[in-house]
Amino acid sequence: KGPRLCLYSHLDVVGAGPKEFKAKVKKGRLWGRGSGDMKSSAAVMIELFSWFARQKNPPALDLLLTTDEENGGLDGVGALLKKGYRCDAVLIPDSSTGVNDLILEQKGLLELRLWKKGKSAHGAHPLLGKNAVELLWEDYEQIKKLFEKDKNKEWGMTLNLGRFNGGYNANQVPDWAEMHLDMRFVEEK
Repeated sequence: KGPRLCLYSHLDVVGAGPKEFKAKVKKGRLWGRGSGDMKSSAAVMIELFSWFARQKNPPALDLLLTTDEENGGLDGVGALLKKGYRCDAVLIPDSSTGVNDLILEQKGLLELRLWKKGKSAHGAHPLLGKNAVELLWEDYEQIKKLFEKDKNKEWGMTLNLGRFNGGYNANQVPDWAEMHLDMRFVEEK
């Protein structure tokens, strides 16, 4: 009965070295990869969902746990939205500023894969080629300027160069390059 509320948490984490996955309890607090983002929140959501399910008149409540949030969410939440899943509100206990803050907005996301083609040449004669890595890097420097004014803001636009690849050998002018960008935008943009 009432508005349909979804309790949401993700179970995946950004990759890390093996040492970071060994959890420790220090001064009554759990420290380890994903304990704050979002395994502790997932545990709370499961307990909350279970508690409401045992009540005489439980609310219209969904529990959604996904494992692909850190790589875009297309196979989890994205797939459910495509299949028509809807609710009236979502509670996501995930915060970059701490679990005691209530956030009523979120940055928009744009992920881009950009590439350049160049002209290959032997490394001993770079003037005979067109270096795709250098060309693409020049583009990146221009894009980066668009984000400069928000660089030190807590709630500003952000740009992350996540991957950059190009060429085949050190002794060859690269005739290809690609980069993957993660851009986050605030409401006014």
